[in-house]
Amino acid sequence: MTNTFEPYGAHAIFGLKEVGEPQSLTMNDGTVVDPLFLYEDSAAEADREYIEVVGDIFHEIVSEGIYDEGIHWAELSVVRFNMSTKHPTLGDIVISIDHSRPPSRANLNSVNPNAKFPVVHRTRLHIIATASEMPGVILQNQGLPLYVQSDHLNEWPLTDNIYRLNFRVPLERRDQSGDVVITLNGGAIRMGKVA
Repeated sequence: MTNTFEPYGAHAIFGLKEVGEPQSLTMNDGTVVDPLFLYEDSAAEADREYIEVVGDIFHEIVSEGIYDEGIHWAELSVVRFNMSTKHPTLGDIVISIDHSRPPSRANLNSVNPNAKFPVVHRTRLHIIATASEMPGVILQNQGLPLYVQSDHLNEWPLTDNIYRLNFRVPLERRDQSGDVVITLNGGAIRMGKVA
């Protein structure tokens, strides 16, 4: 069988944003996932206030093709990553790409050989955060980069899909390694194309 190359949309910039109310979300395989929330680590677990995080991420396809095994692929550049929330004690929190650590990586890979769809979108990147009530302090993800993965996508650019942060992400003070201030819970978020 000869593979035919049908581009996903090379060089098309698109954006994703949270769309909808915070609620448990169901993945295609039936797994129910809590929504993406941020919480302050210093509070006792029973007293933690879980705050919804919203924002957007913009990608641009920079190269694409088909592997010998017939898997369609595309490499993407993360053009923008910006999440924010308002916390009762920490104030306005802004989360963005950390350009000082290894570069971000994003890609699309088809699930089945010789078929463009379904496809899975993955993004890995280090992040930093600032809080208005902690002036001059930069927070950074502790350890591994943030890793976000889509459910199976049947279109690209997508119009509506569930993405999941695959593991919790503690954010520590950059100037005091190990001092975790806030954590992203490893939840899910419904994303849609920005008009």
